[in-house]
Amino acid sequence: MLYLTDINLSTASDFGIKLPAGATVVVEGDCRVAANRYTVSCLGSVTFNGTGKLTVTGGECGMYFYSTNRDHKILFLGGEYAVTGGETA
Repeated sequence: MLYLTDINLSTASDFGIKLPAGATVVVEGDCRVAANRYTVSCLGSVTFNGTGKLTVTGGECGMYFYSTNRDHKILFLGGEYAVTGGETA
């Protein structure tokens, strides 16, 4: 489980946060993450929850999801989310 609480992460790296299959991210407060290419990368099903706001800005893609399993998905169960791509960190 990854807890994000009032975080402001901006990196010149290609990836901001990489999440493995089955990960749960709890968002609290105002969280902002930016990266040059893929800000949040999900390898398989990932769940986002919490009461905060997560703003994701990527140079190519804000949220990058990759899996060969059609049953995998990204779930947003609670909180507020803003995702944009095509902008550099």
